[in-house]
Amino acid sequence: MMRKRLKAFTAILMAGCMTAGLAGGAAVVSAAEEPKGDFPEPVELTIATFRVGTHNAAAAEARYFKEFQEKYNGIDNQKITLKVEEMPSDEEYYKQMKIRATSNDLPDVFEGNGGVLEMAIKNGIAVDMSSYVDADEQYKKELGAAYDYGKQWEDGGLYNISYGLQAIGYFYNKEMFEKAGITPAKDWEEWESNLQKLKEVEVCKAPVSMMTGENGWTTNLILASKIGTNGETGNTFMNTKYVDTYQTPEFIDGLSTVQKMLQEYALPDAVGSDYATAANHFLNEETAIIANGPWMTTDFTNPDKAPEGFADKVGVALFPENGAVSQYERGYSIAKSDKAHEDAAFKFIQFKTSEYGQSIHLEEAGVLPLTSNVEMSEDYKAENPLVVEFVGLLDSIEYKYQTIDTISYATALNAFPTLYPELVQGSLTPEDMAKQLDELAAKDALYEK
Repeated sequence: MMRKRLKAFTAILMAGCMTAGLAGGAAVVSAAEEPKGDFPEPVELTIATFRVGTHNAAAAEARYFKEFQEKYNGIDNQKITLKVEEMPSDEEYYKQMKIRATSNDLPDVFEGNGGVLEMAIKNGIAVDMSSYVDADEQYKKELGAAYDYGKQWEDGGLYNISYGLQAIGYFYNKEMFEKAGITPAKDWEEWESNLQKLKEVEVCKAPVSMMTGENGWTTNLILASKIGTNGETGNTFMNTKYVDTYQTPEFIDGLSTVQKMLQEYALPDAVGSDYATAANHFLNEETAIIANGPWMTTDFTNPDKAPEGFADKVGVALFPENGAVSQYERGYSIAKSDKAHEDAAFKFIQFKTSEYGQSIHLEEAGVLPLTSNVEMSEDYKAENPLVVEFVGLLDSIEYKYQTIDTISYATALNAFPTLYPELVQGSLTPEDMAKQLDELAAKDALYEK
């Protein structure tokens, strides 16, 4: 049984030590060499991924697969063949994984967001990787505090290994801000004033890119930030898994802010739209603000996604009251199978989450590494000034908090896309939405477990 309330692991909020490390010079990280000798029989490893096509981490994913296959080619290592199943979106991925978790049909390696891992643990089909990691002190060191983060389960098992630190603020169009005569807001009153000025001067179609489809990502980041910077009580709410009740003054106040933003400061298609739509509006200079993490910076210089020179127009900021999402990515898990497949699956996860794997995610997708030991090279810093700029802001964070996805029961989280349109239309008040979320959370299979 999993504990009902998992307090946010304080050690994950390690912005200060990361800033010191990432500000350093180049560091060469290489994949660990496997010893030569006798190796087990070949294994075909099944993996599903949504990092394909135009996904910002598609290049990193392709590189992982290619280099892993080259490493485990059967000459000096056990031969491991990857059987990759590509999925069109993360929404479809987690939808299918939840179904497959109920029938013990998960891939050998899977990602457990959206309630997938909870279901896999509940059904006894997730592998505890503690013994693997504990046997390799160097690798354990490379994981840093993410090791303990992955063990926050009732039985203390290590069911997920993170690949990066998720630190999130927002991006803004500097030219539009200058024309509106504004700078990044220091508090939420100024935030609303900025939105109103952007709207009045008509420098864009709408001030902010928002969305209520999929998991409501960009919208829920703003919601989390409004709650997480609302004093000690709001910050505690956004750092406690799972939510006891949404019927709190801080959550309702946050919903009221988001409701007004969707009604007055977002494009009409924000209701029901997906992340790609929200991102495209910002990339095509139709909006002035989008809440997102450093991984989006790769899109700013991608000629297939943004006009030439767009990256030079983009600035990055913390949320009002110096707030930012700060948590580890949930990462990767292993589905129970025979020992050969579980061993091979761990080798893949270790490859992706080692310091070498973290450096790939940093270089190819802008994902911040787990510890300060993985440093930015001078070339990377020159090519990615926004990432460097954001890392420089990490020491200024006063409020650190997690995402709505992380703190919510799956039944409640999955209802946001359905409830948001009613909130925007006014047929549902923030108080009503909070009450409905409580009722839905109480129906979750993991509720009070």
